[in-house]
Amino acid sequence: MVPAWAAGAVLALAALGYLLFFAGALPAAADLALLCGAGAAAVLAVLAYRQGQPVRLIAVSLLVGLILCVAAYFGVLLLAAWPEVYPGSLAYTVAVTGLAGRTGTGATTVLVPLPVDDGGLLYPESSLVNQTFGAWTTTIASTDRGEMLAFTTGEEALTDIDAGFYRFETGINGTDRPLRERLSPVVGEVDGGYLTVVAVDGLASTAQVSFNLRLATGGGIFHGMPEDRYLTGVDETVPAGAGPVPVTATVSRYQPGGPGESGEWVPV
Repeated sequence: MVPAWAAGAVLALAALGYLLFFAGALPAAADLALLCGAGAAAVLAVLAYRQGQPVRLIAVSLLVGLILCVAAYFGVLLLAAWPEVYPGSLAYTVAVTGLAGRTGTGATTVLVPLPVDDGGLLYPESSLVNQTFGAWTTTIASTDRGEMLAFTTGEEALTDIDAGFYRFETGINGTDRPLRERLSPVVGEVDGGYLTVVAVDGLASTAQVSFNLRLATGGGIFHGMPEDRYLTGVDETVPAGAGPVPVTATVSRYQPGGPGESGEWVPV
């Protein structure tokens, strides 16, 4: 005779085997223990039912064994993820197109916003100035709108700009992260973001120049759980030589999707 509690006992043993195999760095054997335990428990439950054992006792036995297996599985996942802690990053990328094939006057300057927070620059000044990206060299320029990041070149044959500035944050205290960063200067407010400015000076002829700016922040891991991520973006085409031109900076937070679903960027 197969007792009513046999199926649950097998599942409990499978959960114990899973824990032991995982602790022994044998994840494949741990998964196999759960799989074999589930199959054996199903067979024993059917045999117990056919031999007239009470259905309620069989069901309770299976439920208890299943709870133990689920607890073992997610407990192992939690223990494995708990030591995983690392801070997020700060990435500012600048792509300016429409310059390639154009002619400069020998003193062409492209101005873009500076990435800042309430404490000042997001990057050490040394990592923002005197950086070379192709024919372009960076500096911090004072304008009537405030300080901005300037790309300058003395070449007459211009090229597009593709630049990036990166660093990791110094620490992380949890998954909830407030948005502290912005593109400066801020010259106005709009739905879903704010207005900042860009400029292109020193072209020999008029042109339309496109700006693609991205400031990505956050995204660290705190005990296996993802930290909030934010993205501030500028996608605008402006006339060169018109002085500082207001452009819209949109601000979004990443919303993870459910199991098997992709996430999405949601306006802040």
